[in-house]
Amino acid sequence: MKIEKTIVIICTLAILAGCCTSRGNIQKEPEYSLDINDLKVRDPFIFANIADSTYYLHANSGRNSIICYSSKDLKMWKLCGESFVPQEDFWGTKDFWAPDLYYYKGHYYMFVTFSSDKQKRGVSILMSDRPDGDFKPIINEPVTDKEWMCLDGSLYVDKHGNPWMIYCREWVEVGDGEIWAQPMLPDLSGMAGQPVFLFKGSAASWAGLITSGARTGIVTNSPFVITTDDGKLLMIWSSFLKNGEYAIGSAVSSSGNIAGPWENSEEALNDDGGHAMFFHTFDGRMLMSYHTNELPERIVLRPVHVVDGRVMLLN
Repeated sequence: MKIEKTIVIICTLAILAGCCTSRGNIQKEPEYSLDINDLKVRDPFIFANIADSTYYLHANSGRNSIICYSSKDLKMWKLCGESFVPQEDFWGTKDFWAPDLYYYKGHYYMFVTFSSDKQKRGVSILMSDRPDGDFKPIINEPVTDKEWMCLDGSLYVDKHGNPWMIYCREWVEVGDGEIWAQPMLPDLSGMAGQPVFLFKGSAASWAGLITSGARTGIVTNSPFVITTDDGKLLMIWSSFLKNGEYAIGSAVSSSGNIAGPWENSEEALNDDGGHAMFFHTFDGRMLMSYHTNELPERIVLRPVHVVDGRVMLLN
C-alpha cells in the first residue's frame, strides 16, 4: 500500500538524520540566511512571540535533542541552536516529536512526545524563561498516563482560565486512534483530573485505514484547538485519507465545551500534508502551518478564514 511505503520512508529518513549528525555540530546562524523552503522540518509549530516580534520554530534535531529556528518575516530563518538537550537521566530516549511552544503565566512551555525502551510513548512538558532555548523538564516523567501510549499533546486554556492538554492515544495500541482532553494543574506540572474522551478517528468519514506490519487501524494525531469568535471550539487534527495521503481534518464543539459533543467535517481540508496548527502573524493574518507529504518534508503556510466553525483555506 502507498501508506506502508510512506511510513517506511519517514522512518528511514529519521534514522538517516540521526546517523548523519552528531551532538555538538549544531552551530548558531548569525544571520537570517535560511529560506523557509530550505527547512526540512516535520510537525512545524510556529510561535509568534510578541515580546520581540520574532517567530520561533522548534524541531527534532535527528539526534535526541530539540533545535530552534527564528524568523522576523516567516520567509528567512536562522538556526538558534539546541533548545533542549536532555540530561543523562531523562526518561525519554526516543522520538523527540512535535515540540509545540506556548507562553503561559510568564513562562515558555514546550509540549514534546518522547518514549524509551522502559516507558511507553508519552508527552512531557519543558519550561524556560526564553522562547529559543534553555528548556528543562518540569518533571522527569511523562505527564500523560504511563499505561497509555500517547502523543502530540497541545495546550488549551478554557474560558475560566483552566489549562487542558489535548492529546491522542496511539492507533497502534487502540486500533482506532483516539483524541482525549485532560485538565492540568495550574503550573502544568501534572494532571488535575481524569481524562475526557472526545472522539475516535473513525468519527471522521474521510479518515481511512492504514497498515503497518501486522497492524491495521486509523491514525489520530496533532489535535489543536482554538475558540472561534462566536464561542465555538474548533479543532484541527490529522490522519490518512483512504488513498493513503496524509491530511488535515476539522471538528467543532458548538457548545463551546471541550467535552463536546464534537462534530467532524465530512471531508478533509487538504490532501498534501498534515500535522497542522493555527497562528496569527504580527500584522493580524491567520495562517495554518503543516508539513508536506512529498519528501523531503517542507513547511506549508496557508492563509485561513474561520466562518461558523468551518475552516476556509485561501490558497
